[in-house]
Amino acid sequence: MEGTILVVDDSEVNLLVSRTKLEEVGFRIETVTDGEAALSALALDGQSLEDTYDAVLLDIMMPGIDGYEVLERIRKRRSPIELPVIITTAKDRTVDVLRALSLGANDYVTKPLNLSVLVARLETHLRLRKAHRELKEAQKALMSAARIESVGFLAAGVAHEIRNPLGRIQMSVGGLRGILEQLPEESQETANLIIDTLEESVESADVIIRSLMQAANQQQLQLQPVDLSGWISELGKGLDQKCRGANVQLKIKAEAGTRKTLLAIAEFRQVVDSLVDNALQSLQGSPDTDRKITLETSETTLENDLVHPGGRSGNRMRKGEVVSVLSIRDNGSGIDHRHLESIFDPFFSTRSTGTGTGLGLTIVRKIIELHKGEISITNRNDPKTGVHVKIYLKTEGGLKTQV
Repeated sequence: MEGTILVVDDSEVNLLVSRTKLEEVGFRIETVTDGEAALSALALDGQSLEDTYDAVLLDIMMPGIDGYEVLERIRKRRSPIELPVIITTAKDRTVDVLRALSLGANDYVTKPLNLSVLVARLETHLRLRKAHRELKEAQKALMSAARIESVGFLAAGVAHEIRNPLGRIQMSVGGLRGILEQLPEESQETANLIIDTLEESVESADVIIRSLMQAANQQQLQLQPVDLSGWISELGKGLDQKCRGANVQLKIKAEAGTRKTLLAIAEFRQVVDSLVDNALQSLQGSPDTDRKITLETSETTLENDLVHPGGRSGNRMRKGEVVSVLSIRDNGSGIDHRHLESIFDPFFSTRSTGTGTGLGLTIVRKIIELHKGEISITNRNDPKTGVHVKIYLKTEGGLKTQV
């Protein structure tokens, strides 16, 4: 069984025993000697809610902030299924057990610790935690699939009907321009502004409809082997001009000598353009002198299977597979942690009304899926600003099989 356990005990001897016994069976162990250090390690005093530990082994009787208070503080931020807490207590302290259980402890073990009992209880609660997470991910995947299906129905059912009147409006606008000269000169400027607004609005509506149709279209891509590093370096020349216009420095770090990546070039270009546009948008509020976007290519061998919740099982990138990785990093404002789980959802957007369709990242992930790849978007930790996008892509002959 794997997992990272935080052991909290004011006795160095108890910490040593716990660490030794639990590391022997494969757990990763971190130890602290008091309640205040435990709260700090769990990030319960800050705004962020770090998911660093899989369970806590907590001594009740400690000087200063005791185990009861630590447990109460944990339960204000984390439920028993999100972060299991197992308390340690002396054999004759039934009152401690009852009070801790009433405060939200998952279980208890008595001192001196019995390794078999402790491991069995840890494994039970970690399995429950894992099952709960898988259920939540499955529910989220079903909800996302339902939303995407609704986009498909919308695109198939009304997109054509909407484009027809939009086309008639566009033709009428063209006709209006032909009669502008008949208006008094003082009215022509105002009329031109009105017509420009109409044309821009029609084009914006058409962009949304085309995005709907692309998000819903079930297609296959023709993938071909491409030197990703060389392709990104060449693409960067055009992107650099766009970035300079926004006072942003673009850095390209292309790893040479890697195997070829399987790409549909036109569609993947759309992915990169969309992600760079998002990065430029996030950098608008940053100081003009320190705006950076970095595109970096690399190659890695996967240590675990890789597939997002609800992804197609046939697209699973498997342990031991050699894949290409494209990283896109910026040093902008980052993404509110409350929004990270929703950024790929259709119509979800943090931009102001009228500045985006809310389909950009939905389409990006769909294109990556059609490449049989994976994409992750997280906030950076070095420093704690900006966004880090990682795209994993299939390579030519990247999966090694054993016979």
